[in-house]
Amino acid sequence: MRDVRAVFHAIQEPTDAMALAGAEVIRNVGTLELADGHKGDAASTWRFMIAAAMDER
Repeated sequence: MRDVRAVFHAIQEPTDAMALAGAEVIRNVGTLELADGHKGDAASTWRFMIAAAMDER
């Protein structure tokens, strides 16, 4: 559990690449979207941001 906490601490602040990847998803969020849609958007944003972080060198 200590290692997991260390990872979360390390990724608490997104890098520029992570923020850009998340912004791509956020741009597509509509105001008329249902709550489940927003949950899906949040999950997609997280996945895109983590993928961007893993691609950074």
